[in-house]
Amino acid sequence: SLGIVAGLVLTILRYIEILFRVEGQKVAKIAAWRDIRIRMASLLFAVAAAVSAGTDFYGQSSSSPSTAAGHSTATTGGHRHLASTPTTSVPESNRLPIYLMLASGVSFLVSHVISVLLLPRHDGYKAVTVPMNVDFVIHRYGEWTMLMLGESILSLLIVQVSSGFDYYLTFFCGIVSVVFLQYLHYRSAPQEAKGHAMHRSKEAGLAFSVLMLFYSGG
Repeated sequence: SLGIVAGLVLTILRYIEILFRVEGQKVAKIAAWRDIRIRMASLLFAVAAAVSAGTDFYGQSSSSPSTAAGHSTATTGGHRHLASTPTTSVPESNRLPIYLMLASGVSFLVSHVISVLLLPRHDGYKAVTVPMNVDFVIHRYGEWTMLMLGESILSLLIVQVSSGFDYYLTFFCGIVSVVFLQYLHYRSAPQEAKGHAMHRSKEAGLAFSVLMLFYSGG
């Protein structure tokens, strides 16, 4: 969570630099201010998660010596009563940071969707947004999809290796499945800006970007 906070802070600082120090078109400053507002709720949730996780971690660390001392007193003749005294104390996990990080991601997604839907309709949004290089974004989305599908192959490689037939059957079936999925994906997705959802309208581009999140997670 602390790394995500640092990343969000650096991103916001970069947009602040565009607002006050970069000389350029007015549309760039408008877009920078909009991106700052989109990330503010996400940053607040991430900071709360980092504070909660840090407080819980260092609070347990400070109380651990007394717990260890309490366990060490339960001995007789230099040996521990294993049946009567617990050897370890497993603290109840604090799930609040996880929920806060989930809220951080959801708030960013919701803020992004709302900001796009509030843009002027038809071609009016072009006056308050920075033009997107759709061809480059398509290329990057293709690399992202290849990376996500490749992770499934990595998950097959990091398991405990066995010399049985079932392992090799699973491994090669996984490779064939991923290659087939990649073929279907690149065959069905447009490879040029013309005809792509991101090029048709802001609503179509928003739907494509949101669906790619769930597509990558699946």
